[in-house]
Amino acid sequence: MNGFTKNKRRRFGVIVGLCAALALGAVATRAKASSSSGNVTVSQVTLGYNFGLIIFTSNGAYAAKTDLASPCTSYNRSTDLVKTWYSLAQTAMLSGKRLSISYTACGGGNQIEIMSILN
Repeated sequence: MNGFTKNKRRRFGVIVGLCAALALGAVATRAKASSSSGNVTVSQVTLGYNFGLIIFTSNGAYAAKTDLASPCTSYNRSTDLVKTWYSLAQTAMLSGKRLSISYTACGGGNQIEIMSILN
């Protein structure tokens, strides 16, 4: 009985976490001209001291950073948002789902604006 309760709590936590990630991504992004990468398959995700990096099998790499330099400072993200996007990308990679990412090219890199998991 105790294992059943623990599993239910774990599933509930995952569901709440994913909903929070989607809501945070929608609220934390600004309306700017951005490009969309469409439906992409994640091949690798990396979380570093001040960045999250998501690499796709066909479309290159996209990043979310906390300390971009000028003229890209408007794309600096909070540490919590970088971790949330990292978790979302890792979830998609491990479950075999595809991601939709909107990004803006700035500072020699593709800065993530919006990310969501596709079915």
